[in-house]
Amino acid sequence: MKYKGIIVSILVIFCGLLSQGKGFAFRINKGSVKIQLAKGETYNGTVEINNPSQEPLGITVYMNDFLYVAPFTGDKEFYPPDSTEFSLAEWVNFSPRQLTIPPFSEGRVNFMVTPTEEFDSARCGVLFFESAMGVTEEEGEIVNILGRIGTLLCVNPKPGNKKVDFYDIKGSNYEIRGRYKNSGDTFLHTEGTYFVMDNEGMVNDRG
Repeated sequence: MKYKGIIVSILVIFCGLLSQGKGFAFRINKGSVKIQLAKGETYNGTVEINNPSQEPLGITVYMNDFLYVAPFTGDKEFYPPDSTEFSLAEWVNFSPRQLTIPPFSEGRVNFMVTPTEEFDSARCGVLFFESAMGVTEEEGEIVNILGRIGTLLCVNPKPGNKKVDFYDIKGSNYEIRGRYKNSGDTFLHTEGTYFVMDNEGMVNDRG
């Protein structure tokens, strides 16, 4: 089957990978921004975009919403701006929305976040940077290849309340299972730590 005007969007998922940009045509210096704000306060930030190639780089900048998805190991789904319960798209202004970066140079996008209402739960969004990566031919049709990387923006309410509830904790000879719930108003990024102890209470292993 042939498709005319196909646009393939290559999505590079961020947070760590972005700043390295291995195998990608451009890089950014911030994979995520986490801040605390109250209504009426403002945060100003800048994202630097590096063009390491020999050709000028055209960049389009835009906002999307995102949500973490179960089992909440970092996977995300993306949505149009201001379409989710936790959107902050209306609070974000950024400039420029289009820029061209010369070869072996850097460009900058400035953004400003200002909550316009009281809020009691973390809000999130992603500032995407998109560029044409080239063209290819498939079954006689020209395919435009787009690539995008982004900066996650997470705004937690001030002063913030980090709270976690644990339940259904069960153990066996080889594992411990349980569930925990984020009962606060702040995004939580968690890691597990374990200690193996003997009958005398001495730690034999950890990790």
